[in-house]
Amino acid sequence: YEDQLEAIKQQFGHQYVIGEQIEEFEGKKKMAEAEYRSLQDSLKNADIDRLLGPSQMPNINVVQDPTEPIKTYDDKSKKLILGLAGGGLALGLGLAFLIELLLDRRVKRPVEIQTRLQLPLLLTIPMFRRRENPGLFLGHSANSVPRIGAGPDAGTTQLAATGNTDLAESDPTTRRAGHFILPYAETIRDRIIFNFEINDVTHKPKLVAVTGLSEGAGASTIAAGLAKSFADIQGSKVLLVDLSSFQPEENPLYGEVQRHSLNGALHLARNTQFRESQQNLYYASATARRDDSGITSFSPIHLYELMPHLQASQYDYIVFDMPPIDQTSRTLTMAGLMDKVLLVLDAENTSRDALTWGYGELTKGKADVSCIFNKTRAHTPGWLIGEN
Repeated sequence: YEDQLEAIKQQFGHQYVIGEQIEEFEGKKKMAEAEYRSLQDSLKNADIDRLLGPSQMPNINVVQDPTEPIKTYDDKSKKLILGLAGGGLALGLGLAFLIELLLDRRVKRPVEIQTRLQLPLLLTIPMFRRRENPGLFLGHSANSVPRIGAGPDAGTTQLAATGNTDLAESDPTTRRAGHFILPYAETIRDRIIFNFEINDVTHKPKLVAVTGLSEGAGASTIAAGLAKSFADIQGSKVLLVDLSSFQPEENPLYGEVQRHSLNGALHLARNTQFRESQQNLYYASATARRDDSGITSFSPIHLYELMPHLQASQYDYIVFDMPPIDQTSRTLTMAGLMDKVLLVLDAENTSRDALTWGYGELTKGKADVSCIFNKTRAHTPGWLIGEN
């Protein structure tokens, strides 16, 4: 019995050893099968990649390359950035409106005269710069004054330097085909004549005054151009009376038309051959007047004394170049004797308060006043408003 039991134990021990070997072989088999399946999958994927590669499919192109990553902001940061930008824009616009409406009282645009101040605007004249002298505008220049021809070549223009008029008059290169103010002066003339017609102003001579709110506004140039345009009317006799120039050579007609005293110009008009004369434009300087007490400045009393002689003269139009308006200006008193008063405004150098005051003082004397906006600049780019 014991021998049989020992044989059975040996048999079971041998089977245990064989079972362990079988388990070991099965584990190796599973590992080999897993490696095989992995290699098989890799080989299959490689075949698919080879078949779908760009070299095997020429009709497939890259549509868009991948973009690089960028830094983004969260919603809170975006709102903060937009709020700061909007606040800055609103602050800038508010500051611009504050300066335009409250702090800067200058008149910059013609529309302000008609809409905000409710004043009559006759014409707007743009800023001019001459190619020969970029600093020469419509008003007086420190070194030169534009001349308006009025002789046989009435349409020509001469620029004469104040300190060297002889050279300027003899130099043919200084002659030009037309003064820059003449087209605007003709427009002013036509509108004044229309104004006289609708208001039934039929007497002769008709008295027109040109003044400004400041020195250099261009009143003298406009007055000379207006007198020249009136003289271009066939059969018209025109007298330009200079009351504003401190020196005769400051007037744009100096050297182009013979200068007379005001009494001398009135004496010429009494001549029986006056209407038959070929000369249509006459120039008188009346900045000073000689009487029994000596030489005195031309005052409103002197003008009032001469009014009967002016009204009895054979002139059709008398244009007065008057001094600028201020608190003590003679122009305020003499304006009431005129048939038409032109108030020349220097663009961007005329305040709304000064314009309102000056216009009100002129109209107190029942003067018919119209404004001319001179030296205006364009505040909007030309491409924005359709200019070439």
